[in-house]
Amino acid sequence: MPYLLAFAILKILITKPLKTPVEFLSFVGQFFRRAGYAVALFFLLQASLVSAQTAADMFKGASESVFTVEIQTASDLSRNSQGSAFVALRSNLLITNYHVVSDFIQEPGKYVVVVKDGAGQMRRAHVRAIDVVSDLALLSTEDPIGKPLRIRQSLPAKGVKGFSLGNPGGIGLTVVEGNFNGLSESAFVPIIHFSGAINSGMSGGPAIDEAGEVVGVNTASRRRDQLIGLLSPAENVTRLLAAFSEDMMVSPDMLRDQIETQVVDFSKRLTQEVLTYETDKVVSGYFGLPSKFQKKARCYGETEQNATHRFKVAVNYCSLRGGIFINDAIRVGTLSVHHRRIYGDELTPSQTAAVQNELSASDVENFGYPVEDKSVWECQYSRVKLQAGTAGELHVCQRSFTKLGKVKDFYLLFSSRPSRGEGLLTEIMIDGFTDSDAKKLIKHFLLQISEAANKGTL
Repeated sequence: MPYLLAFAILKILITKPLKTPVEFLSFVGQFFRRAGYAVALFFLLQASLVSAQTAADMFKGASESVFTVEIQTASDLSRNSQGSAFVALRSNLLITNYHVVSDFIQEPGKYVVVVKDGAGQMRRAHVRAIDVVSDLALLSTEDPIGKPLRIRQSLPAKGVKGFSLGNPGGIGLTVVEGNFNGLSESAFVPIIHFSGAINSGMSGGPAIDEAGEVVGVNTASRRRDQLIGLLSPAENVTRLLAAFSEDMMVSPDMLRDQIETQVVDFSKRLTQEVLTYETDKVVSGYFGLPSKFQKKARCYGETEQNATHRFKVAVNYCSLRGGIFINDAIRVGTLSVHHRRIYGDELTPSQTAAVQNELSASDVENFGYPVEDKSVWECQYSRVKLQAGTAGELHVCQRSFTKLGKVKDFYLLFSSRPSRGEGLLTEIMIDGFTDSDAKKLIKHFLLQISEAANKGTL
């Protein structure tokens, strides 16, 4: 059909030459209007064929750029874990996730990093740089390995089609079609929501647009939800590549120092965000409480009641999701505030206190379980009177990391003295912050607890 159209146009032009561009454009418009539905149908069919071929084209083009990353045991080269990677900037540089190579960084004497192509050929790789906050790592090989992918410099509009590439479960290079849906509204660290089935093993692979440009890096998926993939934005890749120097050789010790520096910087940045944010307040019974403490924090409230008890518990809980992956046992950079108001008809102060003691003892016991790569909790207890006049008991606990010396986990439990038939329990959980930042946050939240003159409804 395209040949017939071209022949018809050429024949008319020969018999009736057009002298100006305006005459030519007018002629083309009249021709297609007269051709009518047949022409329109032809082009619709052509567009459908192009769309149907896109995924296949992406698969064909990716074979030169997307690879498998294996973390192998150094002693026998058996596979310990597996992810994906893609070539960027230069033919011997690859981008993957930090969490894909984290075992090697933490235990370099035990593991090696290997890059494998579709034919099964393996090459040793070196970790040259990391961005632990964005979950990215830069690898290099001795010799050129593939064709670099272009990095997109802007975020696609919501709903734009995209393709996630990687090696899920080690079964081979796979292309998954989905849609880009902008940045997540519930994560402090910017991350793209991609509606596609990103599976284990695809971590570190690229998510590309229809032009073949990298929009983001496969990072995670929400296991409890269907087709919710998460991508580290391409701007993080650009920043990591921009800081790279060919002369920059780093040891695993230097990489671990980078991790600590980046975590400390994140602690400072998030603390400053919280301290400068105008915290939302809620009134629960006679208590005024800090609630939403940062624009990305997610909060909920509910009333808990046990039919066998005379009391109720009004809950207000706010947290920042995500955090920073260090290893399977450690995630830092998370923050949550949990208020529980205990109340009930004709509940005496001693009964209120008994309930507070029961719940707080359970909290401390459950929260104090040992964790790999962390020390035991060290706690201090004191009787306090907050600035607003609310008196009570304060438990402050902290534990250190065996592999991160400048940050700690902090746990705080404030139990108010029963008053007017009510009692308050407030928990503050701060994971992986510096001592100075944690103290600022604890003070910030405690100063906002007060007793209201009139009883609220929450």
